[in-house]
Amino acid sequence: MLGQDFGSSSSSYRDVIGDLDPSIWLEMNKFNVPHGDDTIGSNTIVNRGNATLDHTCGAHEGDTGFTHGGMVLNAVKFDGAGDVMKITNSFQSTNKSFCTAIVFSKGDTATDVLLGHKPDLSDGFYLKIAGSLGRVDMNMGPGFNVNKAFSLSSSFLRGTNELLIVNRDVGGEVFIHDHEQQLASNVSNSDVLAMPYISWGFIGGTSSDLDGQVGEIIQFDRFLQSGEISIIQQEMALKWSIT
Repeated sequence: MLGQDFGSSSSSYRDVIGDLDPSIWLEMNKFNVPHGDDTIGSNTIVNRGNATLDHTCGAHEGDTGFTHGGMVLNAVKFDGAGDVMKITNSFQSTNKSFCTAIVFSKGDTATDVLLGHKPDLSDGFYLKIAGSLGRVDMNMGPGFNVNKAFSLSSSFLRGTNELLIVNRDVGGEVFIHDHEQQLASNVSNSDVLAMPYISWGFIGGTSSDLDGQVGEIIQFDRFLQSGEISIIQQEMALKWSIT
């Protein structure tokens, strides 16, 4: 269940999901934007995960705006024309293992970047929705810059709330899920296995621009077991009405 883990004082807390404790948790519905104001401007959202450094999200290019109730709850919209949001302290995994969960809605079926190490995708890791929403592309950077395609057994749909989970173990094996099932895996490709870590600091990008909305990003600095994946699936599906 979604909840709060209070620290030494009532003003110090972080969000938790069941017994899970993410490194980064960006809940876009908690942006401090006045009702009727679609501009993010200097408003920020603070990381509710356990990372030592605060991952404040708010600096942006383009006209990234705030959608009130656009995905059942409030979300950040990207217009497909260069909108990008920057995380002030970018995430980097400590080794090969990580788990990234993103709640999003696509406005079209074009290839769009969700997360990236750089906004123009010129170097390092990035994660894209591609192939008319039936494929996930992941650049196996840094140092490799090899794009690997993961064909999905079931495509995401345009204009609906979706959950994408990318789960990677310490050996480099990758497993991709939606809100109810595993959609793809790669446990043998040398490029997939070799990537030493991931690093990202941008949502959306100025290349393969995102057309759609992002409601939530949850980042773990480790591989999640099947029962833990189920917790993420159930909680996010309930919260964002994903069916």
